Amino acid sequence: MKVASTSLEIYLSQFCAEKDTLTPLFEEEEKFKKKLNLLTAQNYKLKKKSFGIKNFLNLNFNNEVTLESHSSLKKVFKTKIGKLIKNYFFFAFIRNPFDWIVSFFWWYLFYFKKMKINDINKLKQKKLDNIFNKFLEEECDKFFILNKNIITNKHVNIKVFKYEEFNKNLKYIKKKLKLSNERILIKKIKFKKLKIKKNILLNKSQKDKIFKSGYYFFEKYYKNYK
Repeated sequence: MKVASTSLEIYLSQFCAEKDTLTPLFEEEEKFKKKLNLLTAQNYKLKKKSFGIKNFLNLNFNNEVTLESHSSLKKVFKTKIGKLIKNYFFFAFIRNPFDWIVSFFWWYLFYFKKMKINDINKLKQKKLDNIFNKFLEEECDKFFILNKNIITNKHVNIKVFKYEEFNKNLKYIKKKLKLSNERILIKKIKFKKLKIKKNILLNKSQKDKIFKSGYYFFEKYYKNYK
C-alpha cells in the first residue's frame, strides 16, 4: 500500500478478461474504472476445501473466501486458484521508508480515522506532531512487518521494484507480461491525491523510530537513506 498500487491495479485491468480475478477497490475507484470502460471487481469470491465440524454437519466441504485488495498470499493460496498461479510472475513495489510511512499516515488519518481533509489542514503543527508520534508508536512496526511479510512470503518469489523508479519499472513489467494494445496510460490514472497542505518534518527521534521499524527495507534496498 501507498506505492501507487491502486493506480497500477486500475491500469492493469485494461488487459484483463472475463475469467480473471479483480479484487474490489473503494467505491469511487470502481466508479472511475466504469467511466474508463474497464472491468470492475469480479471473480473475487472463491471456493476452498474445508473439513471443519460445520462442513461435516452440513455435508458441504466448500467454504467461500472473499479476496480483497490487500488479502494475504496465504489466503489466496487456500482457494481454487492457488495451484493455478504458483508459476505466475509476482511483483510488488516498495518505497523509501521515511516517505512511505508519512504517506501512509495521511491515508490512515483520512480513511481509518474518518478525519476530513479540511480538519487535517486546520491542525496546529504541535497537535499534528503529537498525532504523528502516537501513530508511529501504534502503527509503524505493524506497517513495516506487514509489507516485509508480503515480499518475503514462503509461497512464491516476488520481484521487488522501487516506487521511486515507477515508470522505468512499469516498462519492465509490461515487457515481462507481454502486454499490448494499451488503451489507457498510467498517467491518466494517478488520480487519488489527498489535498493536504500540511507537512511532516521528521525529527531525530521520529527518524530513529522509522529506521528501527523499517530496518529490513533500509538495509536491503535503501542503504543510502540510513
